[in-house]
Amino acid sequence: MCDDDALRVAPQTTESVDTLRKDWDFWMDLPNTSSDFIRVDDMDEKIGAMETMLLDKTVYQSMACGDGACTGCGEKTVLHLFTSTMTALMQPRVKKHLQELNDLIAGLEKRIREKLADTVDVSNLEAIQQSLGRHAAGDLKLSDLAKELDEGRAGSPLDQDWLKSMTRLIAKLKDLKWRYEEGPAKNGRSNLGFINSTGCSSVYGSSWPYNPYPFPWANHLFQDSPSVAMGIFEGHMCKMADGFKVLRMARAALEGEVNFGQMEKDLQYFNWNLFTDAEYLLCPPVCAVGGDGAMYDIGFQNLSRMLMAGRPIKVMVLDTQVYSNTGGQACTSGFIGQVSDMAPYGKAWKGKSEIRKEMSLIGAAHRSAFIFQGNTSNYTHLIEGFIDGINARRPALFNVYAVCQPEHGVPDDSSVSRSRMALESRAYPLFRFDPDAGKDWTECISLEGNPALDIDWPRYTLDYEEEDGTKQKLDLPMTFADFAVSEARFRKHFRVAPQDTWNDNMVMLADFMELSEEDREEKFPFIWTLDKHNHLMRVLVSEEIVRSTEERLDFWRTLKSLAGLTRKVDPEEIANRVRSETAQKLAQGLMSMLGGEGSVLNTLVAPTDAAPAKDSGNSAAFEPVWIDQSQCTSCDECVTINPKIFEYDGDKKAFVKDPKGGPFKDIVRAAEKCTGQCIHPGTPADPAEKDVEKLVKRAEKYN
Repeated sequence: MCDDDALRVAPQTTESVDTLRKDWDFWMDLPNTSSDFIRVDDMDEKIGAMETMLLDKTVYQSMACGDGACTGCGEKTVLHLFTSTMTALMQPRVKKHLQELNDLIAGLEKRIREKLADTVDVSNLEAIQQSLGRHAAGDLKLSDLAKELDEGRAGSPLDQDWLKSMTRLIAKLKDLKWRYEEGPAKNGRSNLGFINSTGCSSVYGSSWPYNPYPFPWANHLFQDSPSVAMGIFEGHMCKMADGFKVLRMARAALEGEVNFGQMEKDLQYFNWNLFTDAEYLLCPPVCAVGGDGAMYDIGFQNLSRMLMAGRPIKVMVLDTQVYSNTGGQACTSGFIGQVSDMAPYGKAWKGKSEIRKEMSLIGAAHRSAFIFQGNTSNYTHLIEGFIDGINARRPALFNVYAVCQPEHGVPDDSSVSRSRMALESRAYPLFRFDPDAGKDWTECISLEGNPALDIDWPRYTLDYEEEDGTKQKLDLPMTFADFAVSEARFRKHFRVAPQDTWNDNMVMLADFMELSEEDREEKFPFIWTLDKHNHLMRVLVSEEIVRSTEERLDFWRTLKSLAGLTRKVDPEEIANRVRSETAQKLAQGLMSMLGGEGSVLNTLVAPTDAAPAKDSGNSAAFEPVWIDQSQCTSCDECVTINPKIFEYDGDKKAFVKDPKGGPFKDIVRAAEKCTGQCIHPGTPADPAEKDVEKLVKRAEKYN
């Protein structure tokens, strides 16, 4: 329990539990966050700051507490974002669906009343007046009026079969509405079904009597969750099909006369393949969840079969790169040199020797599923990938890097920072394969979200101090070794070189990798780090880390090749581009001399915080993005999305480094996520950019 002395052990008593429940009820009674702070305009279209969905209490409670996970567990963050995304997607769909159910019930009941009224002969006005007179002292009911008007006359007969079908239809609609709003468990309709392979996510989540998963949940053997999900999916879809049959018949009944018997026959073989897009999106997905052991190894054949079957089941792989739940054994998802149980470090054997199995590429090779690889450090990319995979009418595989503090040997609070290092060092690149995006792999594969796409290693600045206290900076490549040096699972592969041993035979790892085998003789690769006094240290790396760094670089180059980002340099193309750019600059110079738009004089007098004049380069319609620095909150959103477009100045205020440094999509996304709402996107530099019309529409709100 929390107290003045932070956390301390205390006995659980009836009184303490009652206090917790009282406090919890108080929190639940508090009003939900105002929609003004939830800056999501359209979840399905991924418009807005997606992470603000967590401010909605219902979304946040998509995964509750009460589990036994390790402090800072990376898996829990991934699962919470996944279930929250699912809930945020489903809430407005269910709300809209309930409104339709109410409208259908009201419409059918009105139709029955009209039908009943048609059986009454209201042409005899004298008889009506007499009936009114007889009931002047009390209420007159339709049934009494009809009885009196029909006396001695032949009233219009009522179609009993029609009435029976209509009343049954209304009863089914009301039952369906009850299941959506309340249901047997009093919780209404669930947003997903969760088939959990045995592993950390099942063990820390299912210690009786607590479970953090407030939706239908089942646990099975390590390897079985994809197979079990396939069976549950079929039964689940039959239930959904029964509900949609009722809705289709109700709509038809409201539109006019309908032959219920014939419609039943027509819908006899109605299943999920015949659902409309709206019907499909209303179905709570069936999700198979497991770790790298469950999906990469022992259960790989089950996963492969599921991906090929074509059923739109969603698979979450929590990639910790170790068998966390059983003590951290060697796993095919791990890196070369990783030290673990069954991959020890010693004289003859120095950790894992095999290269990493790339599940995302293997998944893409099935060509039948949406494949997504991500991590929590780029949460925008992660949430957007979840949205597209969940909405896809095909299988989806989410392969997500999940930091395991005890087995990686990192601090409890480092999940996000370690994930960022894994991304920036090419240890765990972001990857997306969407079969619906095109016909060839270059169209289907996207590496969006990875830093510095055009170079091997992203660069970073290392701030250090000289012995005399002088502050200095080093611009360095972020290699796999720079990621690995901070984790205990690789620590035995690094050795600090005392400063008095530094010599010319020591070569920075990135430079060492460019040398031939012959030139590497007598050379010692190292990376720069800092000691506790912020002084530079040279850390020598082992042969295994060199191999692992080379393997990660090879894989990064493979991904770029598959995505069509690697192409041979055409000297003639470069020459033509240089000539074109030179001509444009000369033309702009002449315009400036003439004092036209964009002249030197106009540039000098333009206020720095005002919207810039239209660019006279590619198109007169192009208006570059600009930032009102007085409103900048230094939230890091824009510089994280695209550091080629946005950068911080000396006061850590964002400015536009290059308005053409990336796609207009990144500019619009930065404007939507900006906490200061101070980014004004302007117009796209490339009118041919994909979905440019939608992007321009989204940008209007911020211009």
